[in-house]
Amino acid sequence: MQAILRQVSSRIYFANSTGTYSRFMWIQEHKPFDLFVGIHGLDTKSSTLICQYSDQKVVGSNNRITRRYNYADAAMVNEPFNHFSFHPDGTFWLKLRRQGEKYVHALKRAQPIAEDTSIFQDFGLLSDLMGKYRCFVQLPKENHIVVGATIDLMMSVRVRISGIRHNIESEVKTDDGITGDLPQNYRHWTGRTLRAIFKFEPIPVGEGAPSHKRPPGTIATFLFPIAQNQWLTKGFHFK
Repeated sequence: MQAILRQVSSRIYFANSTGTYSRFMWIQEHKPFDLFVGIHGLDTKSSTLICQYSDQKVVGSNNRITRRYNYADAAMVNEPFNHFSFHPDGTFWLKLRRQGEKYVHALKRAQPIAEDTSIFQDFGLLSDLMGKYRCFVQLPKENHIVVGATIDLMMSVRVRISGIRHNIESEVKTDDGITGDLPQNYRHWTGRTLRAIFKFEPIPVGEGAPSHKRPPGTIATFLFPIAQNQWLTKGFHFK
């Protein structure tokens, strides 16, 4: 039993042309079926939750990651951020570093998470220009995922998480219309009770994502099923 309680952590880096690596995010299986996800700042290991966007509903399997952000109507927060967490009973939390009320944005799926649970979380990250991430390291830590960085592009990252025994690769292929092996821009992460597939997609400025009048930093979009073929999205902005 001791082995399954050991934490499994991975860090995701952008590889720079200078031979260094920029911290972007991390994922950690804290305990069985208990997952933490963190986002690094542009200049530091920690980040600040700048603002949160209004909840939106999206419909249709081809539009689950698509939503619009109204920066003018965003609710400003400016609080030090700790991590997102997904717990065995299906509860999702956002944890801040402040004293007192640390956990906010609680949502809960109908069923608890088990080894054979299909994809229970599907979320996306949209980076700033990759060249703006200046929190460098010389060598990545163990269990890392490294993605090549092009300084004048943004990076779209889609993360899908399931139980360890679920055939997540088959579900991702069906969802993305892929036959054969997953392309090289898909990466696997395996914990002890959970597993994930990351999809990395560079995006030119102005194509597929708003690039002007947006605050600097990383946007995170989380999806929660609320009805047949319908999802609630929550959007957050970090720096």
